[in-house]
Amino acid sequence: MEAGKIDALDVSSCGLGEAELRHLVAPFLDRPQPLWSLNLSENPGRLPADFLPQMLYNLVELRELNLRGSLQAGWDTTTTLIPSEILDQLECLEELDVSGFKLNYATIRDLGDFLHHRARNDHRKYPVKLRKLALNHCGLTGSEAAKICRAMGFNSDMHLSLSGNPLEDGIEDLADVIRASQVPTGLYLEVIEFKEESNYILLIRALAETKSVSLLSLAGTAPTPSLDSIHQTCSTEIIEALNYLFTHNKSIRYLDLSGFSGKLEDGQLAKGFARALANLSENTTMTHLKIRNQNLHEDVGTLGRVLTENQTLRVLDCQDNRLNLTSMKFLVSSLKENNRIIDFPFTTAERAAIWRNILQGFHKTPAGTPCPPKGAGPAGKLNNAQDVMLRDVLNRQFDEIDEHLRRNRLALEEAAGQLLDFDMSADSLEDMEDTWLGLDPDEAEPSGLGSDDTTPTTVHRSPRRPTVRSSYIDMPLPAPYHVRHGIDGLESPTETLDPPSEISTPPELESPEEAVPEGVSFKQMMHEFRESGFNTT
Repeated sequence: MEAGKIDALDVSSCGLGEAELRHLVAPFLDRPQPLWSLNLSENPGRLPADFLPQMLYNLVELRELNLRGSLQAGWDTTTTLIPSEILDQLECLEELDVSGFKLNYATIRDLGDFLHHRARNDHRKYPVKLRKLALNHCGLTGSEAAKICRAMGFNSDMHLSLSGNPLEDGIEDLADVIRASQVPTGLYLEVIEFKEESNYILLIRALAETKSVSLLSLAGTAPTPSLDSIHQTCSTEIIEALNYLFTHNKSIRYLDLSGFSGKLEDGQLAKGFARALANLSENTTMTHLKIRNQNLHEDVGTLGRVLTENQTLRVLDCQDNRLNLTSMKFLVSSLKENNRIIDFPFTTAERAAIWRNILQGFHKTPAGTPCPPKGAGPAGKLNNAQDVMLRDVLNRQFDEIDEHLRRNRLALEEAAGQLLDFDMSADSLEDMEDTWLGLDPDEAEPSGLGSDDTTPTTVHRSPRRPTVRSSYIDMPLPAPYHVRHGIDGLESPTETLDPPSEISTPPELESPEEAVPEGVSFKQMMHEFRESGFNTT
């Protein structure tokens, strides 16, 4: 570092201890450095918080500063983490992340002053805007979070992450500023536990009335489950609040309502949550919806009806919901009636999980009693012929999804008047609103399952045509949905489907009103396919 100039330093997740981190930042304590970006996050070692003021005093050109999980409190816990006079010098700062450090009153006060001055939009003093502020797991109450939001002012075009904070304490203050639209465009309230259901409902109803939030993530946020959570159902009050959100809000375009399942705690809405999706068919604003890990397999009928009626959604991610073959049939049939969805992702891991769900459904009755299908091999396993036949049925469902998505994408290209690039990715928070999500052709997911649970079959792809990025098209195209969370259980980015294969699709199957129990025999399922006109021979 002493031999030459560097513009960016990223040593995140490098396994650095405290001694290594101290040695690394030592030059920043001695003299000014022309550094634009510094990322020390996710290392085992921690820097004393009292290093920060002097370090930032010499890094006045910083644009991005990520100290997530990298700080430890000093001997004086009453002093501010970053004094206001130091913050005022960071005129070019665009991104700041101090997650994992408990913020005291003095820090909240100085941070609020800094945000207030930035909100005045004085370009002579601050040539750029603050685009991202992450304060996850900082011990913030709802009242303290409300103070930070008020300091930002109205129409703040930035992303604020308050995940993992005890916001239920003072939730009334936070609900007031949300309702008054004094919150930024991007708002992340993930993995927040509500001991009182009424407080969760208060938050949802406030979000329904906000006019400023365009991107909202509530992944893992839910009321505390009861001791008998297996039999707990989603209350009527929560269903009504979520229905109100879908029908009343006119600003939220990107929504993540995924659940979280961890080793020590869960953040899921109770069974029957899918009923809250009914009013989504009336929503004309939302373009991207992510609802992973919410047990939708028990009420997939509601989601299917939304697919047939909603004409605004472009991306829907409903993975990790224990879908089975009946669920897939209904979703495929519903997707056929939708000409707007262009991304309905099923990764290789998800396809393997659906296959395991199907096998479990054949081996058990609804009551859980072992019931192997007629003609099955030892221990209730399907014989080879049945295995191949059933895999073929499932793969055809995925192929039909690919076909419907290709139809919708071609229609979108025709409307745009030129080819669009569906193979872009958005890894950062702000990129969601101006790029398309996709995979590189070499990284795209395969379209089927192979001879075992996880081995995909090979799909040969034709050369791609020249394309232009959709962000260059002057038309109201929606952005991708891609959120990376700081928790392993939630760190699963949305991925696109593969280019469709050329395999012909089966005839349309009749859509059931609700998903039937998983515990049906192989013979019954094959009879249902034949009755619907699908040839299984």
